[in-house]
Amino acid sequence: MNKMKNSAFFLAVAIVVLIIVNWLASQVHFRFDLTEDKRYSLNKATVNLVKNLEDPVQIDVFLKGEFPAGFRKLATTTQEFLQTIKEENSSRISYRFISPEDEIPGTGITYADTLVSLGVSPINLTVQVKSGQENKLVYPVAIISNSNSSTIVNLYSGGRRVISHSEMNNAEAMMEYNFTKAFDDLNKTTKPLIAYSMGNGEPTQANTYSMIEVLRENYTPFLLNLNNNKVIPDTFKALIVVKPSVPFNDAQKLAIDQFVMRGGKLLWFIDGLYAEQDSLRYKTETIAFDRGLNLDDLLFRYGVRINPDLIMDLQSDFMPFAVGGDATNPQYEFLHWNYYPLFESKENHLINKNLGLVSGRFVNSIDTVGGEGLRKTVLLSSSSNSRVLKTPVLISLNENRNTPEDAAFRENTIPAAV
Repeated sequence: MNKMKNSAFFLAVAIVVLIIVNWLASQVHFRFDLTEDKRYSLNKATVNLVKNLEDPVQIDVFLKGEFPAGFRKLATTTQEFLQTIKEENSSRISYRFISPEDEIPGTGITYADTLVSLGVSPINLTVQVKSGQENKLVYPVAIISNSNSSTIVNLYSGGRRVISHSEMNNAEAMMEYNFTKAFDDLNKTTKPLIAYSMGNGEPTQANTYSMIEVLRENYTPFLLNLNNNKVIPDTFKALIVVKPSVPFNDAQKLAIDQFVMRGGKLLWFIDGLYAEQDSLRYKTETIAFDRGLNLDDLLFRYGVRINPDLIMDLQSDFMPFAVGGDATNPQYEFLHWNYYPLFESKENHLINKNLGLVSGRFVNSIDTVGGEGLRKTVLLSSSSNSRVLKTPVLISLNENRNTPEDAAFRENTIPAAV
């Protein structure tokens, strides 16, 4: 009799515990992120941005309906992500899933018509239904809006009817960035000022037109001559230094360092070697040598050293070579050129998410060095079949006449961007 009472008691306790656990699970959303790159964990910057939203934000996702497996997975992933950010600021964030075929209340216009007017291009799918098959337009986007403005978030950058596994991974990897950028755009009243460094032979005018146009989408670029400005004003949020060819003097380096010490952001795009493709246009060989930019001491303080060498890689891009014909009518063929390495990204930072392979042209290797309190992340590196040549070194087009010796390309993951 006592055994029956004990069994009934433990059964009742188990039922009560189960009810409590289920209730807690319905109230609290959490998941364990066991991925190496923490794909399913929110970045600290994202959390801060979401928590500090001042205006209520409405997110409308147009992925409601019967879709093939890939788009169903995309809808599920999006819902899980939105639920995660909502829990960071539930009073400011609301989201809903809408069918594009539904009418906007009181207008007689469908959401699909509005999306098309906003420039969203749908994907035409063939969907299996009970009566057979029918064409269906899918709009893999979300619209984020607050009291002042709205912006579109692309959830899937491709245009194919079937989302591949790699495309799904890319969509998941870029989801946090796309939503975070949209939140940030909603909060911006002005575009941040960024400075493009001049005074040390940096390219300007036509050579940088496409870069400046891209920057203008989100920033206000400004040409800043370091020879005329002993101090870089704090009104600039970032300083960009692109391919300088003239050595930096102590006053310029001091201005740059003080800007960083005051919290400014600094992006270096350094071409440490004089090795230009134009030099091979009129002759078959050229010598690559160090530009002598006088930046070693400053970069060392930031924890990196650009080496006076040249990366070669069996994983390389193509270059046109003259393989026949004559001087007036040459015959060209595209061949792999080991001085054009295709660098790999580990997707271990917001900067290199979803990059794929990045093509380089006559690139130095980079070492990470000392620097107390600094955290360094390698963004791009060579393949497992690469090597470095110490400079000065002779580069000859005739090298491509013979197949490279694989035994010479034994170095692995040589850093090229940090």
